[in-house]
Amino acid sequence: MRNDRREDSAPDHQEVEWLTPAPDGSAVHLPWPDESGPFLLTCHLAHIDGRTQLVGLDVRSFSLDDEGNPVPGPQGLVEVNHPALRSLRAGEIAEAARACLAALLGAQSGSDSWDSYVRSAASRKFAALTSPDKPRPTGMRAASPHLERVAELFLQAIAAGGETARKPSLYVHRALVADGLDVSLSAVRGQIHRARGKGLIPPGRS
Repeated sequence: MRNDRREDSAPDHQEVEWLTPAPDGSAVHLPWPDESGPFLLTCHLAHIDGRTQLVGLDVRSFSLDDEGNPVPGPQGLVEVNHPALRSLRAGEIAEAARACLAALLGAQSGSDSWDSYVRSAASRKFAALTSPDKPRPTGMRAASPHLERVAELFLQAIAAGGETARKPSLYVHRALVADGLDVSLSAVRGQIHRARGKGLIPPGRS
């Protein structure tokens, strides 16, 4: 199902490319915090002024069957309350949503099973999704001490050379865990991405 949205519906000062849903109408759904739930997240992504951003998030503990009827998740229906919302890690969710959408768009753009419209739209959205984000506008908030620590560790990994320099995110993750932080590897990768966007890490390194 095609589901284009008018880009001129955005304010005049914003250049917007809607990335979700995918050109075939597929939404980005993530079980959270893992495959057994209890929550199912629907993520909305857009490329705004050269930056891919998570612009919406639906949280529920049920899915919908093919007829649109609600089906409780693996752990049954769970209340979406303040503690549940506070447990959501926006940075980690955004990175996971980007990865999920990239897989969807990559499959659609390269498959002859889709018509030319879906393939071309998927290719365009995939290019926007995977392109380096533009720097944030001048006047953005200063980097937090934690983000500065992430950048410091990343640069240490690069300076060390060898296997450590080839996989700097693993080095940063291990160091943060050793510092006593409860953080996942995917969240660390998102923090490295944000540190690069703030200019704390030189561009061109992964």
